[in-house]
Amino acid sequence: MRPWDGGEVIDGGPLLDEANAVITFLDDCVQRCLKTPYRYLEDARSLAQTLTSNAESEPSPLLMTLVEQLDAKVGNKLLIPSHTLGITSFIRKLLFYLSSKQLDLQFLRAVAVRIDEIFSPPAHLFEGFPIYSGAIRREVSMLHDSLAFRHRSSPGDSAISSNAEIPAYLDRAEQAFLRKLS
Repeated sequence: MRPWDGGEVIDGGPLLDEANAVITFLDDCVQRCLKTPYRYLEDARSLAQTLTSNAESEPSPLLMTLVEQLDAKVGNKLLIPSHTLGITSFIRKLLFYLSSKQLDLQFLRAVAVRIDEIFSPPAHLFEGFPIYSGAIRREVSMLHDSLAFRHRSSPGDSAISSNAEIPAYLDRAEQAFLRKLS
């Protein structure tokens, strides 16, 4: 338990440890995904088909389950503000991590847009708890910002355009370094 668990923020919203809420949310999502994985695979495929990229791999159907359940729980007001903030923060960090594993970020950006739509319009997010509402919107904004960078895909954008060129590049760099020492 965190030392502030059970306190309140300025607007009266409870300060609670969101770890249990995130774990419970994830457990529920895993159970749903295991029960009907084909449903979430179809959701991922239909989202991927709306994109212009030729992504060869789609993220796990569990990602689509997370988005669907976040939408359902927020839409039906089944989460308290602190739990919503914790779950949104977890999903932001997850998508950022997944962005380091993907060459093409279009799919993750599309997921981020769906998450943004879940919390729109922001005025109705958590009426009476503007601090939590603002923090959740900030998480969504940081999610968009973290996926905004562009992957360098053209050979002119980078000195190294493929993994096969790395040893040759390192050899050239080492030779240049040794010439400077001489």
